Amino acid sequence: MKRFARLAAFSAFGPVLAALAGCSGMYTTSIATPASVAAPPAGGPPVAIVVNDQRPPKEGGSDPKRVGTIRALAGNGAGMREESPDAVRRLVESATAGGLAKAGISVAPGGAMLEVGIRKFWMDGYSSYTAELHGDLVLKKGGSEVWSKTVKVSATGEQSGSSSAMFNTVWGWALERWRDRVAEAASEPAFLAALGVKAAASAAPAPAETTAAAEGPFGLSVASEFNVDDRQKLTFEIKARDAVKAAGLTEKRGAFPEIAVRYVSSYEKNSKTGNVNGYKVTTRLSLKNASGRVLWEGSFVVKGTLGELDPKNANYLEASFSSDVDYKWTTEVVRRLKSPEFRKAAGR
Repeated sequence: MKRFARLAAFSAFGPVLAALAGCSGMYTTSIATPASVAAPPAGGPPVAIVVNDQRPPKEGGSDPKRVGTIRALAGNGAGMREESPDAVRRLVESATAGGLAKAGISVAPGGAMLEVGIRKFWMDGYSSYTAELHGDLVLKKGGSEVWSKTVKVSATGEQSGSSSAMFNTVWGWALERWRDRVAEAASEPAFLAALGVKAAASAAPAPAETTAAAEGPFGLSVASEFNVDDRQKLTFEIKARDAVKAAGLTEKRGAFPEIAVRYVSSYEKNSKTGNVNGYKVTTRLSLKNASGRVLWEGSFVVKGTLGELDPKNANYLEASFSSDVDYKWTTEVVRRLKSPEFRKAAGR
């Protein structure tokens, strides 16, 4: 069976095309540093920070400015780059210093040295993008390693406007998480012992990141991928509301966290008879907080047969499609909204 017709007419790329147009394969962004924290009290041994860019060649190692890829609808991508080849090193250094300060440790030359090896600083995706920051923390005294730890953080967000704004926002979240993980690591007894500081002198560990309210209704947003209008949208809106209710959740317009449903639907055709005999729906579900941060994400594909329907009989074709989607698609949405992963992210 061959694909017959797209139900979602991908004629508008919106912000993706804006990012790719006229950029000769590269697009420049400017990631902001995380918000600073209060300086720790004086008296403790200082720690110097040295950051080494050790990214792989294809992810910024060969081109230090490169920090990710922005993709158009067909999947082809353009490189996302910072304005300075030293930007990634400086961003990680600033976030690391913030983490140490949050743990009550001052940053200054002399004494111990915290070496940070950046293993990954990269963002990629397709409408929804994930920034990943991986690195090794190595504490040295007198040139000898006395403590080490690997830190990995990530953050995900949806592109709803400017590509540059989306990149900056999601990277800001990732750098904040890095800062907080460094604070947690620097508050561990093993780190403090290696530094020569009593555990009682450290600040409390960074609080766990909040996800969603433990009670209350969910918002619901339903649209075809890239928010392109199509005639099936009402069907998916109705089925999505039914799924939320069947999963034991309450929906309220404008509430957060929000369940976002994004889908792409297509008919399939019998190449010999010309009749429509199947369909395919690709769906991406996500749970977002009020700032747009993705707390959870899942995707699935549903396929079905429609019994050799004449494409000219639009009303009967639509009714058959809606009936089959009601049984298969809604069931899949309910299953994922009941999953332990979703419930944990939603705080339920």
